[in-house]
Amino acid sequence: KDLQEIIPALTKGGDFVRAYQDLWNHFADCIMTGSQPECTFADGEKAVEIARAAIESVVTGGKVRIGTPEQTEER
Repeated sequence: KDLQEIIPALTKGGDFVRAYQDLWNHFADCIMTGSQPECTFADGEKAVEIARAAIESVVTGGKVRIGTPEQTEER
């Protein structure tokens, strides 16, 4: 793609379809080659934790702590 095609997608949050296809292609490649995926299960868990905290923050209007007590972050 050229720059004129990419910029409108970026201003709307990116190209979800392309990103989703790339993720599945990477996953299939890992299975076929036996390589490790770039993102781990722990990365996925953290992403879900952050998303849930963001939703809770919107609902409550307040800050939500995430992470373990030893690694608490305020978002």
